[in-house]
Amino acid sequence: MDRFIDVEKIIGYTFKNKEHLKIALTHSSYANEHRCMSNERYEFLGDSVLGMVVAESLFKNVKAKEGDYTKMRAELVSEKSLAFLVDELGIEQFMFKGKGEAKSAPSKAIKCDLYEAIVGAIFLDGGLNNAKKFILSTLATGIDNFKRAGTPIDNKTKLQELCKGQKIRYTYKKSGLSNDPWFKTTVYVNGVSLGQGEGENKRSAEMIAAGEALKKLTKV
Repeated sequence: MDRFIDVEKIIGYTFKNKEHLKIALTHSSYANEHRCMSNERYEFLGDSVLGMVVAESLFKNVKAKEGDYTKMRAELVSEKSLAFLVDELGIEQFMFKGKGEAKSAPSKAIKCDLYEAIVGAIFLDGGLNNAKKFILSTLATGIDNFKRAGTPIDNKTKLQELCKGQKIRYTYKKSGLSNDPWFKTTVYVNGVSLGQGEGENKRSAEMIAAGEALKKLTKV
């Protein structure tokens, strides 16, 4: 029971039905070993609640175009973002995991799923307002950054605008495990290699590669 008390203190919400929290903390590896319910269904529900709450908050607090809203929401609810929040909260350590899974370092995907499952659990136990409080308290910094600075033009878009009419091509090399991949990307402009980047997905690797290309092309 101490595990639940610790998590509740961290997330700032006390469950009326602790079973919701237990399920949110249960990885599928543990569920398979003990024949109980995993957090996968809660994750599905939490993902939907999270997307709606973030969209509403951006709509109310940030002036932007529709496409920009989509980009901002995608960044805030990305696997990288939610995994970072779980690390900041320190709640991954309280998960119920199978013997094999417990021996390995948690992937970003597992952390992301945990965050979404907790959102789903709070929604089921305490309703939308309580789920919203948790989401907005943990994502406050990111939302505030967009509110103050607006939507930044990403490096890939900048490179396209700078090299309008020229041929831009990205190549990829994938490594790592299937559930925790790593991508190396090279960007070519008119056949010339101008930048390389690495990341947990193609998009993040592309952004870094495009950034390197921009440095070379705009260097005085």
